[in-house]
Amino acid sequence: MPTEEGSINSNTDRQTSRIKPRWMALSVIGILCLGVCIWWFADSKPESTSSSIEDSFILENASFYLFDQGVPQEKVQLNQGKYSPPGNADNGAHVRVDSKVQFADLDGDQDIDASAILEWVDNSGDKYSSWRALYFWLWDDNKVVPVKWPGAWQWNCVTKDQPKGGALSITSPASPFGVVIERNTNNLCGDDILDKKARTDASYFIGVKKGYPVVTAGQDLALATESCTGGDSDDPASSLKYTNITDTLKSDPRVQPFKNAPVVDGPRPPKKSPSKPTAQAPKIEYMIDKEFEPSDRYLRVHDGFVPVVIVWGYDYQGCGWASWDNVKKLL
Repeated sequence: MPTEEGSINSNTDRQTSRIKPRWMALSVIGILCLGVCIWWFADSKPESTSSSIEDSFILENASFYLFDQGVPQEKVQLNQGKYSPPGNADNGAHVRVDSKVQFADLDGDQDIDASAILEWVDNSGDKYSSWRALYFWLWDDNKVVPVKWPGAWQWNCVTKDQPKGGALSITSPASPFGVVIERNTNNLCGDDILDKKARTDASYFIGVKKGYPVVTAGQDLALATESCTGGDSDDPASSLKYTNITDTLKSDPRVQPFKNAPVVDGPRPPKKSPSKPTAQAPKIEYMIDKEFEPSDRYLRVHDGFVPVVIVWGYDYQGCGWASWDNVKKLL
């Protein structure tokens, strides 16, 4: 027979056994509520997004397009500032970062974009193997979008006897017209550069129009970024024999060797004023070096287009891409 104390202890034990599950249940519910609250708060916060390309662009891991003579091929990606194509281990061929990032508005949309120089190097010793190229990345809908076409490119002309590469560098931003670069006027190497085709350095404004790199000349223009064969048609030192092909072209030259690329957009006529009431559009002429002979492979890579010199009546000239079928008739 239990004692009074025993009875009290038994009751206490039964009460405790009833109380413990209740407190445990409340504790579990509290923890679950706390967890749900923490999850809701974290999930309700907006996703972390970059507000500009300057916050998110990492050049050393950027995507870009390889090219063949300026024409884009497959899309690849840098890995810690370097890209090595598969199967090129023997000659050490790779693309590497060759400049710092230059930020500027490249396409006039008031968003800051990115540009940089990449370089292809190998151990082949072929002067027409290594190159430097200007690449663009646009800031579009809060993400980085690589431009397929190179903004400009230059053979390095590196050989054992000539270890120094060709000039190609970004010198300054030029928003909203792109960036200013320095490069050679003629994309040739060594013995291929005759005295009449001197390789000299010059500055260019390069930007983007409708997704294509163009020479903007610091204005609202759109000219081809390719170096015109033979360099400057107005340079007396070049002594080139140019052929006027204006009457043979059936369509306007384009900014890139691609049938859907925008047509070249040159200088506008001066605005009419009391002193110039009859301002007219400039006369445009198209010319090409008489000695230019594109190979079958060149025409195949460039979709049948060749670079031509375009001269406006305002003593201004640029470059464009025209159909070789129309050009070759007078050469």
